Amino acid sequence: MLRERRSVVWKTNMQKSSSTFLFGLVIGGVLGAALGGLFLSDRDDYVELAAARPGDPSVAAPVEPTKSLANMERPEPAAEPAERAPAVRDATPERVSEEQVKGLVAALPQQEVEERPGDGALWGRVADAAGVGLPDVVLRAQPTVTIQSSTSVPLGQGPPPLTSLKDVVRRAAKNHTHRRARLREVRTDADGVFRFEGLDETFWQVTAYKEGWVFESQPLSYRARVGQAVDFQGDPVVSIPVEVFLPDGSQPDEAVLVVERNRGRGRSSGNRFTWTPAEPLLRVRDRRTEISARAVPFESEDANDAFVYRSPSAVYTPEPGAQPAPMRFDLVARSGIQGRVIQSDNGVRARSMRVYAMPIAAAEKPDLERLRESERNTYLRSGAGFQFVDLPPGKWVVGVGRSYASPISVHEVVEVGSGIEECLLEMPAIDFSRSIVATVRGADGAALDGVSFRFSHKGPDGSSRHGMQPMRMADGRYLLDVPSDAFAAYFETTPPETTFGLRISHDSYGEQSVPLKKGQTSVETTFVVPAEVTVSIDGYVGSGYEGRLSVGIQRRGDGRSSSPDNNDAGVFRLSPQEPGSYKVRLLLQSTGRRRSDNEIASVDVELEAGSNSVRLTIPALYSLSLHGPDLAPGTTVRVYGTGGSFGREEARLGEDRRASIDELPAGRYRVQARGSKRVELEVDVPCGIVVLEHRERTALRVSISDAAGAIAKAGFREGDLVIGAGGEEFESERDFMRVLGGSGDTVDLLVLRGKRTLRITLTREAIRSPSSMGGSFRPVAR
Repeated sequence: MLRERRSVVWKTNMQKSSSTFLFGLVIGGVLGAALGGLFLSDRDDYVELAAARPGDPSVAAPVEPTKSLANMERPEPAAEPAERAPAVRDATPERVSEEQVKGLVAALPQQEVEERPGDGALWGRVADAAGVGLPDVVLRAQPTVTIQSSTSVPLGQGPPPLTSLKDVVRRAAKNHTHRRARLREVRTDADGVFRFEGLDETFWQVTAYKEGWVFESQPLSYRARVGQAVDFQGDPVVSIPVEVFLPDGSQPDEAVLVVERNRGRGRSSGNRFTWTPAEPLLRVRDRRTEISARAVPFESEDANDAFVYRSPSAVYTPEPGAQPAPMRFDLVARSGIQGRVIQSDNGVRARSMRVYAMPIAAAEKPDLERLRESERNTYLRSGAGFQFVDLPPGKWVVGVGRSYASPISVHEVVEVGSGIEECLLEMPAIDFSRSIVATVRGADGAALDGVSFRFSHKGPDGSSRHGMQPMRMADGRYLLDVPSDAFAAYFETTPPETTFGLRISHDSYGEQSVPLKKGQTSVETTFVVPAEVTVSIDGYVGSGYEGRLSVGIQRRGDGRSSSPDNNDAGVFRLSPQEPGSYKVRLLLQSTGRRRSDNEIASVDVELEAGSNSVRLTIPALYSLSLHGPDLAPGTTVRVYGTGGSFGREEARLGEDRRASIDELPAGRYRVQARGSKRVELEVDVPCGIVVLEHRERTALRVSISDAAGAIAKAGFREGDLVIGAGGEEFESERDFMRVLGGSGDTVDLLVLRGKRTLRITLTREAIRSPSSMGGSFRPVAR
């Protein structure tokens, strides 16, 4: 049988013999290996996965469920320090012999362990894929909830005393006895039924074993509480003879076999096993299985599939009553690019570099902006190495940026053939005239750590916001790369009326918005003492909305944040904020189809440094009854808030063509549905039953988003209705579309404000420039 590719720590209930188990444990603890620390804790659910010694009668040898090494998390290697301090070693390290360990184990006193019996039970049935019960299956149950011991050292003290070999053995024996005392084991009867009795009230991990079979709980679960049924489905296991060959016809010393397994609903997982010429048998479930081979790892392991050679996939198909036929895998060399990124030693090192690869034509000049949009890209998280494998032969451009939004810093053109090509990308020295250096201080004047940044720009052609990956400099300042899509506008040709800004955030101080001038390369700001905000909701207890209410806070003209910190009395403590003008919002999680948080109340506040208290009252909420006599049952009806930030709710018409949308605060809403004709109207809640019928949209409702925009400057107000132009009222949508898209420098509009009719002149230049309008016109029915 093939062995698993690495010796790993696995969450399982397999038990080992006392002497083998303790000896491996002690050696690991004494030598400072990671397993020693694991077994010095009181955790019950981790043991070492290692092959049992042949012929050892004390070690149970059930068939292990297939385990996927591909899905295991491997620790990322630590970054290489600039200068490595010389290691100090004991000139006479302690050596531990097997005889010493055996002697200590023999001298240990008998352990007294509380078995903690209970009144609970777990039961279930083990069957094959056809539902036939499987007898004589071993079931083991072990509790998964344990208390971990603390190994922390009090602050300010010197190094703790070294643990003696005797203490290590004593602790290991105690943990081993504790685990074995709590282990429960039963077998299935002739119909595959099993039952555990005398279990205490906790979670238990149940596993099933039988020679020649592999089992999974149905549905998949890693633990069960007493009083539950735990069923298992078993699949027979077969051994397939496997041969693996390199392109030159020789066999590798070692290869990895990838067994693709369909997990249903379009999901699959790849279990990996090590193959060698001396151990050529692969044990798999006796079902249709896709298998492929890999060999010769790349020099670095930054790629998920880091092997130079790979075979085409082959499919094993079961044949009843027949032994599996041998399978042969012929490895082929993978084509692609392997390389490294070298950073310049100028005191600033990027932490989130991103490498891109893109094919180009033979005579094509690399387009670096298009390169950044390539789907073939990877972050350099654990090191400086990268791979792009299985690339079609041809010309490829490879480039790297210092972060996901940064421009390409350096690129190379690589000719890909039938193998792996090498590529070395050496980052140039940082051009500080093309970056932003930010100095951020706290209220005490000291440089702040843990600052985040967001860059924004707004111009005639649109706006964008990008998070930035700051690079910390040795003097505490931050180096920021201007995002690629704003780089030219910021440093080179800037269209008129373009603005730039930087949002600076810190968990202990809140946010600041700093305007930037074109080409500005330095920013310096200091946070003041923040405002601490406590929001209380009147009438929270007994309101019926407990657990569904939350609080958000929005700075005028800025973003928003919310806090989940809430006690049973309806008191919310928000994250620290910069002093200033804010709107505090009361949000209710809907019970409708969308499960969104909608604003139901708000209050404007002026926050000061220090403590601030805000009170909110739950408003009266109403239901909106809808009737669509001309709409089909099942039609979706959407309701949008026209003021504030209520958001959207929706419902579907029933068989009676009626629906209700509940928990709406008083106000104006836009109701929209699509039937044979588009239905859209505005209503004021509370109201009676709303009939959904098609109405011709003959007006434009004005929305103001920027008081300094062209619409507001022209004299419009929020909620105005544009009902005509040139002295004539609109009769259809075509009328106002024709007017807004017509010629001339200005247009005279008829505006209904309440019961008054006004005339307002608007320039067509403002209409053609959405970014400078500062609002919008939305077609509505009058």
